[in-house]
Amino acid sequence: MSYSNTERYATARHEAIHCLAAVHFGIGVERVDVILGENSLTTAGRTSLRLPIEAYQIMQLVRKDPDHAVRIAIGVIAACSAPSVAERSPINASDLAPIDEFKKYWHCANPAWQSVCGEARRKVSAWLGQPKTGMTIQRLSQKLFCEGQLSGLRLRRAMEQAIDPTKAAPKPPAPTRNRAGLTPAEQKAAEEGLERLELFYGFKRPKSQKPLPPPTDMERVLEWLEQPYINFARRALYAPQKR
Repeated sequence: MSYSNTERYATARHEAIHCLAAVHFGIGVERVDVILGENSLTTAGRTSLRLPIEAYQIMQLVRKDPDHAVRIAIGVIAACSAPSVAERSPINASDLAPIDEFKKYWHCANPAWQSVCGEARRKVSAWLGQPKTGMTIQRLSQKLFCEGQLSGLRLRRAMEQAIDPTKAAPKPPAPTRNRAGLTPAEQKAAEEGLERLELFYGFKRPKSQKPLPPPTDMERVLEWLEQPYINFARRALYAPQKR
């Protein structure tokens, strides 16, 4: 494995930890990117969190529901700091920014911000210490390493598969088909194709023409397409000539 691939995997793992920690501690995730940096070939990562409240609203929630406010604060701290705990390295500036933003608005002595941070770090360490957490991180890291970007339904499915690989992906609903065995899109395309063909030959298909056969029987389909034009050519060829 080349150095760039090693760096890309390390970045994918970093973002996977952000993503999984956020969901584990009740914070939503909108998008995860593992991309080349804007000013260099260094791999960069970005995880966009979907916060339940804005940072400036935290004290209003503390007054109304202090337990919920503490859970949100712990979730933000855990989601942002989990990679540095797992990597045993100082937290980088971009990961620290959301934590500092909430800290700026946390004007509460019970619990103090330092106590909330300590509790968040303890819970992150306990979560990372669980045997299944390491495998979950590895599975999502591999997915991010290959895909590079996940969001929306694709991100949700990737996380579900990472957390529980035995869970089967939901099958898409079977397309609705008409009596000829065509989906609405296929029927529309067939009708448009016939209209163009009829315009070319200058006449309309007789209404008495039988319905289109199932597409599995291509010989009958071709016969169905050709028969009206064969009949038209025969009439034109053997029509009595005026003298």
